[in-house]
Amino acid sequence: MKKMIKKDSDNMNTDLYMIAQLAKEKELENQEFYSFLKSNQDSKKIDKIVRSLYKQISAKIDCTSCGNCCKLMDPVFKKEDIEKLGPVTAESIKKDLREDKKENGFIFKISPCSFFKDKKCLQYLFRPVGCRSYPHLCKENFISRFSKVMESYSICPIVFNVCESLKIESRYI
Repeated sequence: MKKMIKKDSDNMNTDLYMIAQLAKEKELENQEFYSFLKSNQDSKKIDKIVRSLYKQISAKIDCTSCGNCCKLMDPVFKKEDIEKLGPVTAESIKKDLREDKKENGFIFKISPCSFFKDKKCLQYLFRPVGCRSYPHLCKENFISRFSKVMESYSICPIVFNVCESLKIESRYI
């Protein structure tokens, strides 16, 4: 039996299983799209389009009802992120963290994040900066960060829909 694609009235795909499947199917298309962006597009113009699409799409998708990023990604905690948790919480999670020199911070030894329960962050108000700014679509230089963005394409409905809409806006498809 074929699984139905969950879309809202604006034709956005929010079905996590389908997004993961489509991401696999579109790998070659996305590589070609990246080549198109690198060779044919004004970076500042693309940044402006991405920010606009992000604003429109994120307003229609409730991240707190999904939490897929918290399940599948490792948040990086900087020293200041840990300190914001307060002394009791900070001390209790230190045993669960390991240093990640590549990211210049700390990540949990196991996934998902131990603050993630019932599709909610137990430390939402004090979550790390990386979590606060996720999915990082408002940062400059989208084209140069494309491969990093693609790491979230298969897990985040916002990233998936922004990228698919960008293909249309940039006249790739």
